[in-house]
Amino acid sequence: MFCGSHNVEEIAPRNLDRSYQDFVGRTRQTCQMGEPVSPQIPAPYAQFDDFLDADDVGHLIDFIKRHEQDLSPSGVLAAPGDEHLDIRRSRTLFELGEIWPIFERQLVGLLPTIRRELNEQWFPLDHIERQLSVHHDGDFFSVHNDSGGPEVMSRRVTYVYYFNIEPKQFEGGELWVYDFFEKDFIRWKGDAHVALQPRHNSIVFFPSWVHHEVRPVHGLAEGIEGCRMTVNGWFHEPRIDPEPQPANEEQPVSDVTGV
Repeated sequence: MFCGSHNVEEIAPRNLDRSYQDFVGRTRQTCQMGEPVSPQIPAPYAQFDDFLDADDVGHLIDFIKRHEQDLSPSGVLAAPGDEHLDIRRSRTLFELGEIWPIFERQLVGLLPTIRRELNEQWFPLDHIERQLSVHHDGDFFSVHNDSGGPEVMSRRVTYVYYFNIEPKQFEGGELWVYDFFEKDFIRWKGDAHVALQPRHNSIVFFPSWVHHEVRPVHGLAEGIEGCRMTVNGWFHEPRIDPEPQPANEEQPVSDVTGV
């Protein structure tokens, strides 16, 4: 897992005002998944258009064309080997090298605004985790959250930047962000969702505890021309390791979580 710089300071990003103005709300939709179990709360999220300048988008497209052969099958923490193929199917690149500086300054600078938009309590930023994900025809990621296990409990905010080779040559791939309800001081996945479109050069933020999924992609072209592509990852707070449990005590099973 390739992580960003540690102990970075929050700085003003380039074109921050433009990003504020591009906030996009979406119409709520209902997913028929059984009877409501209790009052449900819409999950917080924020989506911004035109996140990168045209030159930076061109640099990113050139990067993925040169590194397409370096992509490897994606995995999940809760299912080793090939056991995860009914949960997630895509390809991932962790070594972002030359393109990461394009994102880091913008992301760090936006963090104070994102905390406010998502109503997240302030947390010290330890590092930003990142990866590049590619979804082709038939690829998907079923319902999960991003901070459900001890290995990833320091993830606080998830970000997903969308890009594709234009003209767009795929359908589907929407991000479904689910409502939640609270019971016994735990947040549970709700029935309703908001469907966010993977718009080229847009970025989405939401708390990492929120349940979400990537709907199946229908590629209309071969190779990366028909792919839904993202640079995605997580803002981490400093990790606090839990107290060790007795050997004979059962360990809780973590949620499916992306790696």
